[in-house]
Amino acid sequence: MTSAQEKWDRMTPAEKERHLAYYDRTARAAYSHCCSILIGCPHRPTAETNSATGVFLLLDDHHYLITASHVIGGFANKLLHDPPAHFQIGSLVFNPLNRIVFQDQENDLVVLAVDADQAPYVGQTPYQPVGTWPPTPPPEGAYVQLTGFAAANRINGPRGDIESFSLHMTGVAMVTHNGNFFVRIEREGVPTDNVHLAVSPGESLGGMSGGAVMLFFQEPLPLIGIISEMSDLMDAVRVSAASHLRIPDRSSVFLT
Repeated sequence: MTSAQEKWDRMTPAEKERHLAYYDRTARAAYSHCCSILIGCPHRPTAETNSATGVFLLLDDHHYLITASHVIGGFANKLLHDPPAHFQIGSLVFNPLNRIVFQDQENDLVVLAVDADQAPYVGQTPYQPVGTWPPTPPPEGAYVQLTGFAAANRINGPRGDIESFSLHMTGVAMVTHNGNFFVRIEREGVPTDNVHLAVSPGESLGGMSGGAVMLFFQEPLPLIGIISEMSDLMDAVRVSAASHLRIPDRSSVFLT
């Protein structure tokens, strides 16, 4: 089987230029929908802050944040056992426990409501679903893009400021049970402008949880899943399929 690197090496300069332009365009689009989540306390050292990722969503004229359920579990645990704690998306701070409109702990998914007047503080462009929603899981062997904010790439400032950098990776879907799937990370092939941010195989991708998994070669790229956890043994990430998402009518949900 021809490797991604071999395919790249065989391309003409014009083909490489087109591929680079496509990867750059789609990476920027994915980044525009992804949010850095910080869980910590502004009165403590920034190194103690936990990181995660969320996907900003606009559906039926309402704003939401999708992330991994265990991210909210981590916040709840910190709030209970090591307070104080706050949950920050961009410059928006709120208690996510009061904003849950959908949660599936088994499939590691949660959806938080974001009020219209709060949306600008998220600082990102909401993803608007294309095609069928929720989407179907990808076929075996589908090429996908992973986007998130790995904690390894975070810069902790001395005065409470934290700068997060997005990491874009590509991979191949390996379908498993119940619609969820793994993505085997592709570390060769088309280089990206942030390839230097990629951690080595086996190193932690903590902070990527909740990040977007999007299907390649179909612009605008469909959101098909959310990053759940890393599998060090396979150099792969486990993905919670977006097909499990169920977002209720907002008018039927009481939020505080």
